[in-house]
Amino acid sequence: MNTKTGISMSKRAHAGEVDINKGFLEFAAKWNDAKSYPATYDLEHELGETFAVIQKMAEEYTRYRTENSDAGLPPLIWRRAVSGGTIAVPEEVLKQLDPFRIDADSVRNAKTIVVTSAQFGAPLNMHFWSAINHYAEAREALIVVMPIKYGPIRIATDDETGEAHLTSTFPDELRGRILFEDLSLCGGGLTLNVTRLRPTLMRFLTNSICEMGGVASQVFAAPKLELEYRPRVGHAAPKAIMTTGACTHPNYVLDKLGQQDRTGEIATEEHNFAAVVVEFCYKKYFHFRQLHANGKGEFYDIAPDRGGAELFTPHGVEHFANAVSAIVCGDWHNGMTDRNVRLGTFGDRGMVQNLNPDHVILHDLFDGNSINFFDVSGMASRRAHKARLQWDSLEKELDACKKELDWMSSKTKAQIYVVAGNHPEFTTKYLERMTWVSDNRNLEIGARLFLEMVDDLKRRKLSKSKAKATDPVVAWLRTQCPNIHMLERQDALLLPKGVNHPILCSMHGDLGTSGVKTSSVASFRRMNQRITIGHSHSAAILGTVWRVGTSTSRRQFYVTSPATNWTNTHCVIYKNGQRQLINFIKGRWFGKV
Repeated sequence: MNTKTGISMSKRAHAGEVDINKGFLEFAAKWNDAKSYPATYDLEHELGETFAVIQKMAEEYTRYRTENSDAGLPPLIWRRAVSGGTIAVPEEVLKQLDPFRIDADSVRNAKTIVVTSAQFGAPLNMHFWSAINHYAEAREALIVVMPIKYGPIRIATDDETGEAHLTSTFPDELRGRILFEDLSLCGGGLTLNVTRLRPTLMRFLTNSICEMGGVASQVFAAPKLELEYRPRVGHAAPKAIMTTGACTHPNYVLDKLGQQDRTGEIATEEHNFAAVVVEFCYKKYFHFRQLHANGKGEFYDIAPDRGGAELFTPHGVEHFANAVSAIVCGDWHNGMTDRNVRLGTFGDRGMVQNLNPDHVILHDLFDGNSINFFDVSGMASRRAHKARLQWDSLEKELDACKKELDWMSSKTKAQIYVVAGNHPEFTTKYLERMTWVSDNRNLEIGARLFLEMVDDLKRRKLSKSKAKATDPVVAWLRTQCPNIHMLERQDALLLPKGVNHPILCSMHGDLGTSGVKTSSVASFRRMNQRITIGHSHSAAILGTVWRVGTSTSRRQFYVTSPATNWTNTHCVIYKNGQRQLINFIKGRWFGKV
């Protein structure tokens, strides 16, 4: 131990080097001085030890203080390194929270957990809490609540006993439910991370937060739902980082007029009564999805064992075979689609057959591999390979899309919509740039499609401000598949019908609000609309904007990095407007049944 501190623990004290009480008092003074030493590295510098050693010193101090209650040693505050500083709680106060502590082993042994969060000192949403408990009972799940702290923890001292106590705490219903320390699950593949995130943040999953926890997926406590994925080199799936939503009402500081500041008002408006259900089904693999409640505390979840979905309310559980309004599939890329995802979506006992949606929405159905300009510009060897296998035939690729849509239609009575996107528009660029003129394989189909674009403009007699030919892939599939709804860029598909705040499902995600290229989820919040997009192949949630993943394999010839954040993810939209993101893991779209 660094002698400059003048601190000596019990072994040195027994040797008569320094009075033990004095050494302990000096140690306690430095440990408890969070203003002078707010972070662990400040304390390490002052004491000349690693924080692991300092923690052992603190344990020895606490043990000695317990055994020698007449020594007059002060309690140590609870120090835990977090983003932004140290949470400092007196030992006596921390003991008052012990009844709320969940048994960590019960969480480790659970097959299904429901993770939500609770703000310290905030009232519980009893409607949502009752519905979650019905869910836990029906699905044999364990409820885990992660703590949210806002502002200082207020402590009062009893005038008679002199003991410190909390002026407010968690609701009694949360006793035995709250996780106060990080917990590693699923063989280290998932961490419930109790790092404190200020609940009024505009965005929780920043780069610094997403980098926490190494390669393990992370669940953080926050009163809004957010989701992001990061690549993991050497792993089969990317790292998932998510927040939980909350089971408590928002409770932010009011001024003397009873009004919140701007950040408090925004946080209250964007507050989500929500949870994340996690199903452990493989070694280091897990399924998760969102349970997002309405104002009455009600929420849907898929019911793979019964088909359709179940509605969980404060009063119980009700099954509905036709509760799903739509399934938005991850970017399809026909011909490149992963076999397991394809069959898991439209095959027998697949997601579409099981959930029975009214609508199915496809992004990037047409891949454009036959006339892909990436191959034309720099992959001569791939072009030669494609020519040998006739993969470079635009007509064959269009016909394959027709056959795929016919197959999908035979598997469901749902209305199928194909969203306009950048991959179908490869053909528009191919035709408009006259590339087909020097492409012998596609000279005939290119000429036919180009003339159809010209005739389309003649037939519609558009004004100068609107004179633009219909996308040739859209026009061709409309004639070949008249029962399929082929959407164009300016079409607005709002689902579910009849709700106050429907979801815009007709934007692909490659072009922003003014037609400018973008890959940012945040840019679509400018739509001032709940929206579900695709394009980036990686599922995400940011406020009102949700994004699906891809239906292809996660490795493609044009990907140059050793790992991606791509996910095989669809979005389920319920008839009351609630949403869930459903992942395909090892060919399955759900875990425990």
